[in-house]
Amino acid sequence: MDCSSHMVLAVSALHIAYLHPHQAEVYTTLGKYHYSVALPLFRASLAFIDKDNCTALYGCSQLIVKYLFAVETNPARLFFLLHEESIAETLALVQGAYLIRDKYVEWIKQGPLRCAAANLFEDTIPAPNSPYDSNLLDLSAHISTTLSSDAAARATCGEALQVLRDLFARVAGPDRKASTKALWVASLARMPRNFFALVRNRKPEALVLLAHFCIVLDELNNDSVWYMKGWSRSLFDECVRHLDDKWAAYLAWPSAVFAGAARPPEAVNAARLVPAH
Repeated sequence: MDCSSHMVLAVSALHIAYLHPHQAEVYTTLGKYHYSVALPLFRASLAFIDKDNCTALYGCSQLIVKYLFAVETNPARLFFLLHEESIAETLALVQGAYLIRDKYVEWIKQGPLRCAAANLFEDTIPAPNSPYDSNLLDLSAHISTTLSSDAAARATCGEALQVLRDLFARVAGPDRKASTKALWVASLARMPRNFFALVRNRKPEALVLLAHFCIVLDELNNDSVWYMKGWSRSLFDECVRHLDDKWAAYLAWPSAVFAGAARPPEAVNAARLVPAH
């Protein structure tokens, strides 16, 4: 059995565990077994990737991403644990999935996964087209001030903020070309790795940015994206728990979303993205 087949069984087992909680232990164990077999096979196959197997390996990489999200019952633990193996491993695999696509995109476009071959951030969308960009620019100005003496952290947070602006521009823009889930996961892959080190170290500026990232993540809080259901609230609450009151004003928008106070714009088929003023 190849790595893709094992990953289909691994993700399927976790889905059954989600649908039938009374059998969760059995099916989670089964899913972990198939993943443990698939991952070494997948990594070994990467050394021999070619036109004939690149589509299968790209599909396998996407299943690995879904598995990693589904198997983690506490996403806050994934992002906030002080050791870096968890998020580093996950991020490397998420980013690796997009590296396969980018390197072999012309071959993948000729196969059955052609619909998933597009680079969602290839075209440039001016961030000011987003009705939420003024909120993010205010946040950017504040972070630049608070991190004025820490050039490395300022650069990392600036890069992460640009990813966030790009994400909102696409989710909220009138010419939306992809699902919220696809955009969110692709944005996670674009985040600088040092950003997650700042999150693990409870850097306030990074926590505020992650809290805003949760606004879009909240659109995935449903059964159709079962492997990430509940993530948004868990991560947001963890961000708030590590921030003191002086950051409250910069959490007004995500706080309003999770309080149910914000309402959706007509342009988006997803929800409570209206900024709080």
